[in-house]
Amino acid sequence: MTNRPKFLRFCADGVQLRVEQIGPDLWGGAMCDERLSTPRWERFTALTEDAAKHGAMATADFRLGPPAANADKNWRDLSDIAEQSWLEALQRLGFPGYPEREGMERWEGF
Repeated sequence: MTNRPKFLRFCADGVQLRVEQIGPDLWGGAMCDERLSTPRWERFTALTEDAAKHGAMATADFRLGPPAANADKNWRDLSDIAEQSWLEALQRLGFPGYPEREGMERWEGF
């Protein structure tokens, strides 16, 4: 699959939010806190891009409080980067995958 929608946003030093489409009508969202010795992941699924982005921001706000002064103001659209590069970055951070969502079709590999 090429040009699958993928977005990245940094909300603090060492804390990133990721949102990506993982099925025809399914989105995955995650917050990764790299400031710990082992990166900590908060993961979820959503039915729309907007819901996934909102969920990621709400997770960060709940866990960290308001965004840091140096936080990204907008989502970075990384849809044009190679899938392999995106997946390698997730693997380096020890991404455990998205939780199951019963009855929702996922693309192969998700």
